[in-house]
Amino acid sequence: GIAVGMSTHILPHNFVELLNAEIAYLEGEEFTLLPDFPTGGVMDASEYACGKGKVKLRAKIEVRDPKTLVITEICYGTTTESLIKSIDEAAKKGKIKIESIDDYTAEKVEIEIKLPRGQYADELIDALYAFTECEVALSSQVIVIKDNLPWETDVHEILKYNADLLQSYLKRELEIEAERLKEKIFNKTLEQIFIENRLYKKIEAMRSYEAVHKAIEEGLKPFHSQLSRVPTEEDRERLLSIPIRRISQFDIEKNKQDIEALGEDLARVEKQLKQVRKYTVQTLKKLIEKYGKEFPRRTRIQKIEALDRRAIETKTIKVGYDPETGFVGTKITGPHLVECTNFDKLLLMYKDGSYSVINIPEKQYVLKEGQKIAYVGVADKKTVVTAVYKDPKTLFAYAKRFIVEKFILDKIYRFIDEGMHLEYLTTDPDARLHVLFVPKVQQRVAETEFDLAKVLVKGVSAHGIRIAPREVKKIKRIE
Repeated sequence: GIAVGMSTHILPHNFVELLNAEIAYLEGEEFTLLPDFPTGGVMDASEYACGKGKVKLRAKIEVRDPKTLVITEICYGTTTESLIKSIDEAAKKGKIKIESIDDYTAEKVEIEIKLPRGQYADELIDALYAFTECEVALSSQVIVIKDNLPWETDVHEILKYNADLLQSYLKRELEIEAERLKEKIFNKTLEQIFIENRLYKKIEAMRSYEAVHKAIEEGLKPFHSQLSRVPTEEDRERLLSIPIRRISQFDIEKNKQDIEALGEDLARVEKQLKQVRKYTVQTLKKLIEKYGKEFPRRTRIQKIEALDRRAIETKTIKVGYDPETGFVGTKITGPHLVECTNFDKLLLMYKDGSYSVINIPEKQYVLKEGQKIAYVGVADKKTVVTAVYKDPKTLFAYAKRFIVEKFILDKIYRFIDEGMHLEYLTTDPDARLHVLFVPKVQQRVAETEFDLAKVLVKGVSAHGIRIAPREVKKIKRIE
């Protein structure tokens, strides 16, 4: 099958920590790798799972004074612009309250937030983490191409793979260096034999170039045991090209010292080749020594407690309704008060049998077409409403119980048919009624009592049940 839409997302790590992890791996010890972001911040890596999970990141927020917060480090993947935008949006939605936000970022991040009256810096920090880019979650997905195929792996496996690769490269470098040193020793030894034993004298009488080569070849044969290999035509050619001046000034002692020094270098390289793992570790330690100071860890590691965003935002508020003015809202102090939270919706039921659900306003006029309000409460989808109404044509009375469960905000619905007259509306589950009938000749029973609890709870659109088989004059609640 073909893997479609494979993406990789490898988080940044600390240079020194990566080298230390490679050393630990080469020495057969355990190691742990956690991301480190150039932007700093605080990280919870408890779900990182070697790069197969995710991390939580938080910006660094300092409290300068009770009314001032300053953000000095931002989350990886965000910018000062995107962070400020997220704070502005949270403020517009009413998730947080701020007075002003200013960006003084130059070389270092500095975003200053000023708070209005009644708001304090300590209380705002959690809300900033909950509703803005001050906290982000970053997922890590390590998919790489290995041997021309996708390989889904983790950061530990990649590190081990690279440590092995590094060791193989260093080994090859040492092998090349050993070959180079052997060749230098060979050339210096060959030159010394040629000059010290005056082999060049043998070629003075030779007439042809072939004879010259033959003479040198024969002259070198007794010295083969001193050489690492048999000289080639190319080697002889090099001997023939030595200028007379160099021959006359040749310093045998210096040449011997050079060969000795090269021999020591070769011995060192061959020893490193035998202990290539140890040599790799030493190379890594030298890198840390040289560059370590330039790469301090920037992201602090700590457990970040999950924030209950809803709980941070939820506040108890009071909504007032004034029947005189027809206004409802948090800024209305009327005779009717409803206690709810800022997440609740408001249910408005009218005398004409219609109802609607609205967001909680600060102040809103709700008397549509002069209609009076019969009930104001929380649209909690669980409160049982009881309505008693009368048909003005037949004078029969009906009762129904229902819950307002589904609604679209600001849409007008009906809970009793048009033309019916609403007699009574309540949310009290134990309400009882006193029903007075229209007087008639020879009428024995003039009134009755009716227990609303025996009416079954049905949908809003269901019809009510008839209270009595007679015309009703008046309905009153029994207190």
